[in-house]
Amino acid sequence: MKQLTQTQVTGSSSDGTRAPISSGNHQRRSSITWLLSGLLLAALACNVVTTKVGALQTDTHTIEPADATEVRVTVNMGVGELNLSGGAESLLQADFSYNVADWKPELDYQVTNNNGRLRVEQPSGNINGIPDDK
Repeated sequence: MKQLTQTQVTGSSSDGTRAPISSGNHQRRSSITWLLSGLLLAALACNVVTTKVGALQTDTHTIEPADATEVRVTVNMGVGELNLSGGAESLLQADFSYNVADWKPELDYQVTNNNGRLRVEQPSGNINGIPDDK
């Protein structure tokens, strides 16, 4: 009985003829693909951009309602922890803590016809990477 040591698969060549393709060639191509994928991932990992993290800063803000009898509040915050509670003597009594300068909160309050609009926003800033606290 004859034993086969290599499996042959036929495939088409560019001139339309059928040619045998050995499993050894397939394994070699697969190894090269894995090697190139690994090198690509390693190259991408080397180019991680980081953002400078500074010392923790705290800003305190108080806003009075002025002539407003009704206020619409908008809070935009992309990252971090937000704690809201009632019972302030003013419209807003807030302590903001941040350690990336571009994330310093922005406040805007305007009153028109007794209607107030308060906007508290954490800007997206010019952050092009992962915060680095080193």
